[in-house]
Amino acid sequence: MNVRSLWLPLMLCAILPCPLLTAQISSSERFSLSGNVTNSVTGEPVNRVLVTLLLVSGERRAAHQGQPSAQVLTDASGTFAFSDLVGGAYRVSATKPQFQGGDGGNSLVLGPSQQNLELKIHPLSTIEGTVLDLSGQPIPGANIQAVRAEVSQGRRTLSQTRSVATDDRGHYRLWNIVPGEYLIRLAGRMGGTRPFLGDNAPIVDWPEAVAPIYYGRATERASATPVVIKYGEHVTADFKEPLRAAFKIRGTLTNYTPHDKIVVELLSPDGQVVSARISVNAVNGKFVVNDVTSGVYLLRAFQGEAPAQLQAETEITVNSGPVDGIELPLQLGADVPVSSRCEDDGRGSGLRACGAEVALISSGQSHRRQGTHMRDGRASIQNVPPGEYTLQAEPFSGYVQSASMGATPLTASTKIAIRAGQKPEPIELLIRSDGGRVEGSFEANAHPTTVAVLAVPGFDTVSGPSITYCGPDGRFDLGPLAPGDYTLYAIADIEQVAYQDTDVRRGFANGVTVRVTSSGTAQVKVTGLAR
Repeated sequence: MNVRSLWLPLMLCAILPCPLLTAQISSSERFSLSGNVTNSVTGEPVNRVLVTLLLVSGERRAAHQGQPSAQVLTDASGTFAFSDLVGGAYRVSATKPQFQGGDGGNSLVLGPSQQNLELKIHPLSTIEGTVLDLSGQPIPGANIQAVRAEVSQGRRTLSQTRSVATDDRGHYRLWNIVPGEYLIRLAGRMGGTRPFLGDNAPIVDWPEAVAPIYYGRATERASATPVVIKYGEHVTADFKEPLRAAFKIRGTLTNYTPHDKIVVELLSPDGQVVSARISVNAVNGKFVVNDVTSGVYLLRAFQGEAPAQLQAETEITVNSGPVDGIELPLQLGADVPVSSRCEDDGRGSGLRACGAEVALISSGQSHRRQGTHMRDGRASIQNVPPGEYTLQAEPFSGYVQSASMGATPLTASTKIAIRAGQKPEPIELLIRSDGGRVEGSFEANAHPTTVAVLAVPGFDTVSGPSITYCGPDGRFDLGPLAPGDYTLYAIADIEQVAYQDTDVRRGFANGVTVRVTSSGTAQVKVTGLAR
């Protein structure tokens, strides 16, 4: 039987029983499978790789219930072999520490047997280097972080993926690094929050520390240059930094619950945590932050679990001496009421739901995003810490015509101030159903597999840009959109593009302008990719 003739049954087997497939293979037959595993970068064979077979459909599928049907390790030449296998559809995967398996695994059908199956695994990368002072002496105990630059919902975010301390030689090594863009950061001295009892406070009298800095000498993430890492790369990043005078911040957590888990953090102006040794008296909440160099910081604390987590934060300026007498009052954040009012266009189109996904996005040091799904026209964004935020609202149907907070109109750039101890005014959205649509086509000499069309409004809106995807024929349908002027861009890798950032959008090319009218449909043709 030709394996290619089974492609459709094999696809269905991933979700449905396959009596057709199993009927074509005798239950008494047994089959074999063999092949080899190679390094996707070097092409060399890889030994001691765990190759796993999972029976997707066929004889005894129910008995396995998702458990591996068979497993074997590759030998010194990267070869593996299975025998005495029942016929059916299988999924095969290869795993080994410090490697990443192939995307999604491989599917195959046994019956007849197969030989020379080729599997590739991807070697993960390493970042290593040394941290020295200006005289060339090692700085032990320094915290090195690999901060990964990612894009989520059109916004560029940073997430700390790995963290390690330098050894007595000032050497560090970050391993198992997956491909991507990274900022390599010297974050200070390795530490964290350490509770203590009685007179057992940690004694920290080290007079010097290193100030946080990114590899390449940038002091803030906005000016830091990311390092692009591919599979199997070895990246060297050395730091040579001056030791600076280190000071202490002392204070008390009020409204503190004795012996409950507490986290105290110090943040730099770009919103990244500064590594320092922090001790907290588990009974009375008195704390000491050590290893602090001169600068402006955000000091914050958390106790408890969401959604009832208590929080506190305050800005601290450290000049040329210790800072004493700080009080951090732990308290719940504010609950921000949100409601929506819906207006029909009178033409019977209506709205499927008078609701939206609503979020407050911090533009300050905390860099938080807190939101809620408002399904019945009323909700609350809970436990929002003090700070400045902007509003983003995506309706489930229709479009947001206007937004307000009390008597203040809101746009995407309006700053919303949440104050400690003050009850915020409610946010109200006006959602309408008479939005317009844009129908069109994307045409280019080379047509990528997946192309998104981004509609950037020429006016300020809390919903921001809108996205749709082209079909196989390049056609797209976008809407409902608020009436107004838009610029449309075709983008092949929209998941990796920070399109919410106006500076990023300024670099786009091949934009097409279109005017959207109430309940109307505009026709447009987009040629060429934006980037």
